[in-house]
Amino acid sequence: ATNTMVWLAVPALSGVLGSYYANDLFTTWQAPIGYQGVIVALHQDEDDNYFSSFTTVTLVGGMTVPITFSPTTLPDFEAAVNAL
Repeated sequence: ATNTMVWLAVPALSGVLGSYYANDLFTTWQAPIGYQGVIVALHQDEDDNYFSSFTTVTLVGGMTVPITFSPTTLPDFEAAVNAL
């Protein structure tokens, strides 16, 4: 969780939910069940390298979603977020 931020974007609703970290999971509440969403994550390592993840999901209650990070730059991450 150190140096990692995770959000849930719901493009159909033009909305974004933040998350909090507890018990080894990032959690968000009040997600709109049944909608398609994108779990967006950004991590910065100790050498100032950036890694991101964009995971598309259909929202259901109580779901746990593993995410996989790929190297990125801040401009590339910003462009990908803006494309949502």
